Amino acid sequence: MYFSEVVIPVVDLRADPTAEPLMVRGHDRRRHTQLLAGQCVHVLGSSNGWCDVEVPEQMIGHAQGIPRPYRGFVPEEALRHQNHCSCRSSHVSPWSADTGNCLCQKARSYLTQPYLWGGLSCHNPLCQQPQTGPDCSGLVWLAYQEIGLLIPRNAADQCAIGRRAAFSELRLGDLVFTAPSGGNVNHVLIYAGPTVIEATARDGAVVREILPEKRFGFPFSSCMDGDNINDTQFFFRGYLS
Repeated sequence: MYFSEVVIPVVDLRADPTAEPLMVRGHDRRRHTQLLAGQCVHVLGSSNGWCDVEVPEQMIGHAQGIPRPYRGFVPEEALRHQNHCSCRSSHVSPWSADTGNCLCQKARSYLTQPYLWGGLSCHNPLCQQPQTGPDCSGLVWLAYQEIGLLIPRNAADQCAIGRRAAFSELRLGDLVFTAPSGGNVNHVLIYAGPTVIEATARDGAVVREILPEKRFGFPFSSCMDGDNINDTQFFFRGYLS
């Protein structure tokens, strides 16, 4: 076992040691997430050109109370072949209007980019493999890490560690989560007051900025944390305040 780092711009973290996709409803479900150049990984083993790795900068499991690094497989050629890595940690300052504005501007830099299940990358139209672009929680992760804050990778886990808030308490850059009635959190949006920014698989499958009343049919000011409206449950979480 040893630490290493990613040496190519972007690589898929795969559920299995194969590049063969497992397509379900148009998405490759073998793509757990993506790793970016310079990201630290813990290599647990290797075989047939694939490395079994953990990614300490991308944590999951908070919603179940068992936080742990994302684990999966990447091609050996994507990693530096030496015991070297410098894992980042959070160093964000307390919230200010500049912090919130900066985070929203980081998210806006991805506007119109294509949604990608498991995506954690800026879209490069010249890159065919792997595919590039963010998913909903990937967009949030990317925007937050650009201001120095590492948060969990997936929406349910991001929701689990956020500070519960009323809509009136949300600051720019805080997060709004949704879940199907009686189900688990499966989507996240960035509050950009009065709009929200999201990477979505619906309505063209791109990153977009939209008013809540246009997106959901009502303004968030009429919604409380945990409310169930039209078979969708809403959760407001503070991160930067």
